[in-house]
Amino acid sequence: VLSALRKELKNCTVLLITHRLSGVENADHIIFLRDGEVAEEGNHEQLLAKHGFYEEFVNQQNTSIHRNTEDVTNSSQ
Repeated sequence: VLSALRKELKNCTVLLITHRLSGVENADHIIFLRDGEVAEEGNHEQLLAKHGFYEEFVNQQNTSIHRNTEDVTNSSQ
């Protein structure tokens, strides 16, 4: 779905509000909100380099995905 959207909206401005990283990792500009306030801005790489709230969020999502994968693997054994 995301790749189809990227292709269709390549030369368009898109405002995407999401809590899933897969939707924003390739964005030109990310505005990361925390408690309703702008906490950080930049692209994915710039925000990771700041080692701030965005990086913390990325790490939390990656940990959650890893746990869910382990749960599925363990339940199928």
